[in-house]
Amino acid sequence: MKKTKLGVLISGRGSNLQAIAAAVQSGTIPAEIALVLSNRPQAPGLAWAAGQGIAACALPSAGRERAEYDREVVEKLRAAGVELVCLAGYMRLLSGYFLQAYPGRILNIHPSLLPAFPGLDATQQAVDPSRAGETAGMTLTGLISMAALAVAAVATAARSLQSNGTTQASAVHDLLHL
Repeated sequence: MKKTKLGVLISGRGSNLQAIAAAVQSGTIPAEIALVLSNRPQAPGLAWAAGQGIAACALPSAGRERAEYDREVVEKLRAAGVELVCLAGYMRLLSGYFLQAYPGRILNIHPSLLPAFPGLDATQQAVDPSRAGETAGMTLTGLISMAALAVAAVATAARSLQSNGTTQASAVHDLLHL
């Protein structure tokens, strides 16, 4: 059986990448990671991927126009034979060009139950003691339509925050890897 080739885009340490790789290794995800790409050359996840024998590539985005940068990312993904893209802690917005290149084949992991805790600091927002009693979790979305930039929730996981405000960011982070 042919395995789907995944391209995993990261911007940081690669904890979501590691969870994906473990699921691929165990057979839970019937795929192979064809390429890990980061917009940040110093992202620790790149070294982790390379250490696992997974093709890893840094493509710095600083100072580059979004569409131009995304064209180069898509070129690298296509060269690796990537069929499905997973944004696993990738901290960039995608251009229309990118979305059109992989229609219905992009998954995004966001560390909150959207629309709660939006933006870059979702995990920190979730553990803010003033938000105790709210529900934290994660959303895996599939980008399915360029026309309306429509998304559909593929999966969610949730956990109530402790009312005493002692929930740690690591607990919310661990929830992402359920």
